[in-house]
Amino acid sequence: MNKTEIPFGRLISILGLVSASLFFVGWIYRWAYFSFFQIQITALNLPTQSFLFVPLQVFFGDISRTLATIIGLTVAAITIYSLIWLFNLLITKISRTLNRWETEINFPNTPPIKKKSNKYYLKKSSLASSTSIKPSPTL
Repeated sequence: MNKTEIPFGRLISILGLVSASLFFVGWIYRWAYFSFFQIQITALNLPTQSFLFVPLQVFFGDISRTLATIIGLTVAAITIYSLIWLFNLLITKISRTLNRWETEINFPNTPPIKKKSNKYYLKKSSLASSTSIKPSPTL
């Protein structure tokens, strides 16, 4: 599969999601506002761009809304990060448990494998008996 990367692809995708979210919030806000006066929002011929700017008033209308928005975004980011961390931890634990069970099922009577150090030791007696080459004299 040939994968080509689009320049600024991530930025474009994030901007697309943000603009869709802003449009949705703007539409809902305007719909709720005008439905209070029993006016259909589709009968007003409002420009599409206005739905993108109305959420700014919703989220940043005054100091209390701005603080609530910042706190909400911070809590959402921390929650998402914590859930990702928790899922990774859970997946790691499940993977280790399944690997241990698989080892016990495949080899039920063998003791668990202990990790050995990376140092290799060679006995002098085994080296001397296995080699028949003698060192050459120096000139």
